[in-house]
Amino acid sequence: MCTNIPEEDGIRILITCWAIWHARRKAIHEGKFQSPLATMGAINRLINELQISNELKGWNSSKRDIGKRTHTWIPPPEPSLHKLNVDAAVSTKGSIGAVAAVCRNDQSVFVAASATACRLADTETLEAMVCVEALALAEDWDSTDPRENKII
Repeated sequence: MCTNIPEEDGIRILITCWAIWHARRKAIHEGKFQSPLATMGAINRLINELQISNELKGWNSSKRDIGKRTHTWIPPPEPSLHKLNVDAAVSTKGSIGAVAAVCRNDQSVFVAASATACRLADTETLEAMVCVEALALAEDWDSTDPRENKII
């Protein structure tokens, strides 16, 4: 957020903006109106819950490592190889699953991808399906250079 305001004020501003947006959205889309006093009560309750949560976790803003976690792509072990990354996921309602596979070369350049959605929520089945999807992608992918057909 802004660096020239204290963190506590920034949190209060952010929660207040969210609460106003939430109350406005409820009024416009659901026809449910909330009094300003109720909105202010919700803001104070959320701030108190955040403080309690942070105390229980032993959280301290000076100890946070913001932005320290980075996602880096790990290349295949040999330059001539390609790498397949796979994943499976279930929807939040738990009724639909999806599997996907992405192939990249040793320079992290996109080569091919495949994804499928299905009406399965069983994670073990989806994990098996993602392996089948990866094998199918590896079989379907065709390269004229035989050295480029090595996929790990």
